[in-house]
Amino acid sequence: MTQKKDSKEKKRKEKKRDEASSPLPSPTEQKLTEINNQIEKNLWGLEQNRLKVAKLIELSLAKIDLLKKLFQDQQKLEKDLEKQRKTNSTLAISSPAKNKPQKKFLNYLKNYEEKLKQFNSLLATPASTTPPPRLSTLQAAKIKPTPKKDQKKKILIIEDEAIIIKSVSYFLVNAGFEVLFALNPQEGLQKAEEEQPSLILLDIVMPGLNGYQVLAQLKKNKSTAHIPVIILSALSRESDILEGLERGANDYLTKPFSPEILLSKIKKVLSEQNDNSNLHRSL
Repeated sequence: MTQKKDSKEKKRKEKKRDEASSPLPSPTEQKLTEINNQIEKNLWGLEQNRLKVAKLIELSLAKIDLLKKLFQDQQKLEKDLEKQRKTNSTLAISSPAKNKPQKKFLNYLKNYEEKLKQFNSLLATPASTTPPPRLSTLQAAKIKPTPKKDQKKKILIIEDEAIIIKSVSYFLVNAGFEVLFALNPQEGLQKAEEEQPSLILLDIVMPGLNGYQVLAQLKKNKSTAHIPVIILSALSRESDILEGLERGANDYLTKPFSPEILLSKIKKVLSEQNDNSNLHRSL
């Protein structure tokens, strides 16, 4: 009995020693773990919403079937009444025009039913729940030089909201870009100078320096002044947008935004930057 207690106590001490010797996760790793957990939670929520919508469509189709049956029964009844009217000369024959609204509504129900079935078929296959790549894989790394045409365009995201960085990074990586990120303005300024990205996505409301101040420092620094900047901000007032553009931003997109619109703006700004570079070379 004493040996068993000693064995358990020994295992407990070894486990405690292993936990103490294992390195603590860095703040970045902790942040990434939180982001991954949030993404998994959001994906689960999306799947639940998909199931709810599918159920609503199923109920709507059932109601349409019931309405169609009621209209068919009504049409049958009206035909029977019409036959009775024809046999009775004292009753006026109803005008066929009276049935037009009913037929029109029945056609509307059929069209609506078809659209619901098409939408339901799209929901039949669940969306991919594969989580986005870890942000650590998106950080800058020294790679072997490759021909310029094969190099991916670097985009630096300066944003204090980790979930926004995660979602935008996932979208941009799938679009063929290399993504760098900074969770605070100071880190963003440092990475902009060291990494020389092709474009910067900049938030406005951040702790410490705000986005306007970061933009001013980027444009003041000769090594980063040429880098185009697109502002991504929840500030949607006209004065906020004008201030960003007047301070040197190439474009301004308010949150929430469509990933497709963001990609369109990025391609446009990069294309304009490339045209300007070619013009300077020719001169």
